[in-house]
Amino acid sequence: MTKTRSIVSKALPIFGVLLFAYILYRVGLGNIWGNIRVLNLKYFSIAVALLIPTILIKAFKWNRVLAAMGFKYPLGESSKSLTISYFIGSLTPARLGDFTRALYLKKYKVSLSKAFSSVLIDRLFDVGILVLMAVFSVITLVQRFSLAFSSILLVLFIAVSFGAILLLVLRKKLMRKLLKPFFYMLIPEKFQKQLINIFDDFYTSIAEFSQNLSVMFSLSFLTLISWIISFISTYFIALSLGIEIKFFILLLMLPFSTLVEMLPISFSGVGTRDAVFILMFSLLAIPAAKAVSFSLMILIFNYILCLVGALL
Repeated sequence: MTKTRSIVSKALPIFGVLLFAYILYRVGLGNIWGNIRVLNLKYFSIAVALLIPTILIKAFKWNRVLAAMGFKYPLGESSKSLTISYFIGSLTPARLGDFTRALYLKKYKVSLSKAFSSVLIDRLFDVGILVLMAVFSVITLVQRFSLAFSSILLVLFIAVSFGAILLLVLRKKLMRKLLKPFFYMLIPEKFQKQLINIFDDFYTSIAEFSQNLSVMFSLSFLTLISWIISFISTYFIALSLGIEIKFFILLLMLPFSTLVEMLPISFSGVGTRDAVFILMFSLLAIPAAKAVSFSLMILIFNYILCLVGALL
């Protein structure tokens, strides 16, 4: 079973690569390059500059999580480890490499179980707010455009699936029952005690957070702000390519495309993000070549941050 699971986990991301190759073939490299070569560097530079407040807000939010757990972590250090983990996360499906930032808390005397719990809670806020934004986006897009029924079902299925997983993760007893049959089968004995500690610390922290409404509100607000700034930078990428689209309309599309990027069927959203933008932009009669060019520039934009993380 372990061997089969390993093969499946390695094979799934290939789907995104194959999809990307097919899209490039259908759209044509010449058409895509024709859009990218006229890139407006002024707008693209603004998008890159907005990476700074995005990282700082995300780092500050993570610090708030740690502070609520009784730990202090300098903002500069959290920004640095967050940027490094972003690089490692870009190389792993579903951005699982993001959890490596927990390792940087060791010198601040934070136990590994508490450190991993802090990252998991931070990620839950990211995904939770994104799911809420995606649901709102779907409802609004359905009202504004005549979406095909199959497209509506696909969008709703992905958003509802993420929401259901979040609700499931928050149920400790149910998660224990679901994971127990696989835990001792798949996890090596030397890691079992450590993972049990992470599991218990995570749910202890969740219980404490749920009783502190001010912390819950501030984390939700910071998460929302970080997503909005991130989406504003993406809007400037669209402007740099001369794509005529209103910010509000793009704001409706980005939560869903970001959720799709998180699916463990691609690396850095390659292929899957392109397909989503081709579908979404077709509602506005924007050519597929521009949709793919936009998706590629988002990838390049993300790897600028990854480069900084790699250097750090």
